Amino acid sequence: MTNNQPIGVLDSGIGGLTVLKQLMQQLPNEKYIFIGDQKRLPYGAKAKQEVIDCTRELVQFFIEKNAKLIVYACNTATAQAMETLQKEFDIPMIGVIQSGSEEAVKQTQQKVGVIATVGTIDSRSYEEKIKQLNPDLTVYAKATPDFVPMIENNQIDTTLIAENLHYFDDKNIESLVLGCTHYPIIAQQIDDYFGGRVKIIDPSLQTAVTTLNYLTENNMLGNNSEPADFYTTDDPQRFNQAIEMILNLKQVNSMKVNVEK
Repeated sequence: MTNNQPIGVLDSGIGGLTVLKQLMQQLPNEKYIFIGDQKRLPYGAKAKQEVIDCTRELVQFFIEKNAKLIVYACNTATAQAMETLQKEFDIPMIGVIQSGSEEAVKQTQQKVGVIATVGTIDSRSYEEKIKQLNPDLTVYAKATPDFVPMIENNQIDTTLIAENLHYFDDKNIESLVLGCTHYPIIAQQIDDYFGGRVKIIDPSLQTAVTTLNYLTENNMLGNNSEPADFYTTDDPQRFNQAIEMILNLKQVNSMKVNVEK
């Protein structure tokens, strides 16, 4: 049994492309629709209700596109909006926080760090989920609000990265969760800061595995060779450059869309 309706993947910007990359590797026979709400990023600095309102419009966009499932490739949207929107809509939704927390627990004996946007850190979603899975772990969470605009503007600054990670110098963490889907883009620089001593956990892969398992268990796997469709609420040309860089796709033509009601 196949289901060739598309999978919707949402984010506030280009970071969610790291999740889409893993999805395309784990589930190559699916049709994907990706939207980056770049006009309204960063989500991490917004009040919870505003994140819910923005994310709701992206969910409605996917429903209009007849999506069969939505992957929240945005930690802030997962932390602040997904639970609310799951009650409003029947469409299945998968977020990155559960997957990232499970991987952190597997990779950590005593101390784990989490870096994310202000919104995700303030929600305490990772801390609560990790402690729920293993109450014996110590979790150190740090908001790193400088990273998203730095990455979106493609201005990687190792000094700025060091300033944001300095908090962990005396924490003796064994692993670090990249609690924002933008952060895998600078994973190498983060790993360099810790000198390779800390396991860098990217929730993207586990999110793709969770999606694969869900589709398999619910007989929703697709058999579709159509290319992905890309949408942005801001500048398509800049978005195309990010798609080509992260996904290694050539001659991409993303489309600008207005999702605001």
